[in-house]
Amino acid sequence: MNARHMKNVPGRKSDVSDCEWLQELHSVGLLRASFRPAAEIAVLRAYVRHHRGEGLRILRDIVAGRRDPQALAEHRDYRCAAYQDQIIAALTGHYQLEHLFVLKQNLESFDAYQSQIAACDVEIEPHLQKLAAESTAPLTSVPPPRTRRQPRLNEPRFEIRSPLHRLTGVDLFRIDGLGPYRGLRLLSEIGTDRNPWPTEKHFTSWLSLAPRNEISGGRLLSSHTVPSANRAATILRLAARSLGRTQTALGAFYRRLAYRGRETESHHRHRAQTRHPGLPRPQTRAGLPRSRSRDRKGADFYHGPLGFLDLQTRCS
Repeated sequence: MNARHMKNVPGRKSDVSDCEWLQELHSVGLLRASFRPAAEIAVLRAYVRHHRGEGLRILRDIVAGRRDPQALAEHRDYRCAAYQDQIIAALTGHYQLEHLFVLKQNLESFDAYQSQIAACDVEIEPHLQKLAAESTAPLTSVPPPRTRRQPRLNEPRFEIRSPLHRLTGVDLFRIDGLGPYRGLRLLSEIGTDRNPWPTEKHFTSWLSLAPRNEISGGRLLSSHTVPSANRAATILRLAARSLGRTQTALGAFYRRLAYRGRETESHHRHRAQTRHPGLPRPQTRAGLPRSRSRDRKGADFYHGPLGFLDLQTRCS
C-alpha cells in the first residue's frame, strides 16, 4: 500500500498505533493496494531487472599491452562527443603497473557479468515465448520494422518484437522513442492489464509524472512532480529524452517544452509532460498505445501553422 494514501485519510487520533489505524482503514475499505503485475509478468520483471552491464574495447587493448594512443583512438564510437584528437590526448601518458592490475581485474569482473547477462537472456526468451503462446493471437501480423539496427551491446540477442506484438496486440515500437528492449522493460513493469488504472490520469499519477500542485490562499506555490523510484517512469523518461534528437512530431513537442523550460527553471522537468499519457495513445485490448498514421507526421508538420494546433487538440 502507499503511505501517502493513509496520510490523506482524516480522523486519526494521536493515541492510535499504526497497526490499529491500518486495520481500521482496511476494515472500511479505505486502503488501496499497491500495484503488482500478474504472477507470470512478475517472473519476467525479475529476469529483465537482472539484465545489466557495459564495456569498452579500448580498455581491453590497454590490458593486452597495446598502448599506442593513435591505435586506441581508432576504437572511438561515432556517437562519442569527444573528437579523436581529444581521445588521443587523453590516452597519452604513463601507465602504472598497479593501475593496470586494477583495470585487468575490473575487466575480468565485467566478463563475469557479461556471462551472467547471457544466462539471463537464456531464461528470458523461453518465458517470453510462453507468455506469448498463452495469449490470444492478434488480428494483424507484425509490421516490418521502421529501422534496421543491430542490438546494442547489452540488449538481448533474440527476437523481441514478435512475442511482444502477440502479447499486446499492437506494435509498441511504432511509438517514437520506444525500442524493442525498452518496450520489453516497460511491459515487464506494468504488464498488459489496464484494470488497476481506471483512466490514463490514474496511470500518470501512479507513475508520479503528474504535477503535485501546492496551493495556499488560492495561489499556486509549486507544481513539481513527486520524487519516485518508479522504474516504469524512468523508462518513459529515457524514451522522452531520446525524442529530443528525432525529427518527429513528439520530438518537436519535446524541444518546444525544453525551450520554454530553459526560460523558467530547467528543461528536464518537461520530460514528464512529453511522456504524459494524454498524448496520442488510443486504447487497445491490452490498454497499451497504438500508432496511427497522423501521429507519424514529422517535426516539419508540427512546426507548421496547423501542426501545433492539431497536437494540442489531441492532447486535450
